[in-house]
Amino acid sequence: GDMPDEPEPAVLDTTGFLEAVIRNNVGWVARTAEDAIRGLGPLTMEAVKNPGDLIARARRTAGSVVRFTRVPFGPLSPIMQQRSINYHFDTIDMDFAAYRAAAKKRDRSVNDLFLAAISVGMNRYHERMGRPVDELRMNMPISLRSSGDDAANAVTIARFEIPISNAIDDVLEAAAQTVRSWRAEPALRLADNLAEFSRFLPPELLSAAAQTSDLTASNVPGVPVPVWLCGAKVERMYPLVATIGAAINITMLTYAGVASVGISTDDAAVDDREELVRSLRYGFREVIGTPVLAGNPLTIRSKG
Repeated sequence: GDMPDEPEPAVLDTTGFLEAVIRNNVGWVARTAEDAIRGLGPLTMEAVKNPGDLIARARRTAGSVVRFTRVPFGPLSPIMQQRSINYHFDTIDMDFAAYRAAAKKRDRSVNDLFLAAISVGMNRYHERMGRPVDELRMNMPISLRSSGDDAANAVTIARFEIPISNAIDDVLEAAAQTVRSWRAEPALRLADNLAEFSRFLPPELLSAAAQTSDLTASNVPGVPVPVWLCGAKVERMYPLVATIGAAINITMLTYAGVASVGISTDDAAVDDREELVRSLRYGFREVIGTPVLAGNPLTIRSKG
């Protein structure tokens, strides 16, 4: 059928823009209150039937929210304190089959090895810089999707401390336990609602809170088979990801049998970027047990 008439554009001055923001926030508060009222019915019935269970669950959730929203005083690394808006990007390539074989041999997940490699690498970097550290604070996306859910995005970001050490087995166990415990946190299911309240907080406070993490790390399963773009074969896929306020972002993306790691570094936080990349390559090599190459997207040649 015929297309409808184009809507008349609304030109907002400062007052009009402020009114729109207020209407949006008032609408959000109203919707939130409406959702809360809808939920009172089942909660009231549960309180009558199982008051003890409801109180215990409320306490667990409250404690989880406190842990989830806790804002530390600053990063843990003594040498990655500053932040800027300038970044560099480096890459690492690994044979993903060898990576998975190493995980299977240790009876660990791919993500466990990923975190352990980062721990070993950051341990080496801090030692080389003359400032050893026992732990660092990490941002890590955690999927909330269960096996029965669809493919929609269901991810929130957890923030936790990881041990920094050369003791690979200890680090593997600590990483696995930490991720398991965070996946079970009730507050993760409330992440979207908690995030809505951030609109009422000063931007300076949110920025300062984001900068208290040392690392952001993510492991992303990619396309397992080769793909083509406009008739050209895609040789590699490298993740170029923001640091989310941290000094470094380390993201691994798998594609067609290759695990490629993108390393985004804040120029103000990382004094020796080349040493950092060497140290991370060392960490992956120690954990996987096979050579790890420094990837260069500009020199990759097609293998046919």
